[in-house]
Amino acid sequence: MQIKKSPRVAIYARVSTSEQNIDGQLMELKNYCNSRSWTISHEIVDHGYSGKSLQRPEFQRLLTLARRREIDCIVITRLDRAFRHLKSLVLTLEEWAALGITCISIREGLDYSTPNGKFFVQVLGALGEFERSIIVDRVKAGISAAQAR
Repeated sequence: MQIKKSPRVAIYARVSTSEQNIDGQLMELKNYCNSRSWTISHEIVDHGYSGKSLQRPEFQRLLTLARRREIDCIVITRLDRAFRHLKSLVLTLEEWAALGITCISIREGLDYSTPNGKFFVQVLGALGEFERSIIVDRVKAGISAAQAR
């Protein structure tokens, strides 16, 4: 899939807590698009939502834009800003690809429209899910230890 010279681009950023600052992600996304002379048609931001669920208000808006084919390209800083589970990562990216939408993750240097991009997305997604599982286990162990004391 080739990206149009002037694609309709949506950028997506997310932070897990309302205390976190989104500005760094937005600046990186805007700089990336500007360096390619792309106009951003939608700036989509979720404040204070975990990546473990796709039930985030603005992410749902992004899905709607994609399904209505109102965008050609989605740019994120890192995969974990949009996804925390391999299954949701792969299913969503497959859906977007079927709709003709390219997903680009800046920091991982991934473009899901290429075979290499698809392979690395799956590997990174598995690692992200593994990392999330380890964090959950650590939290549970900490709670158990605190309760035992």
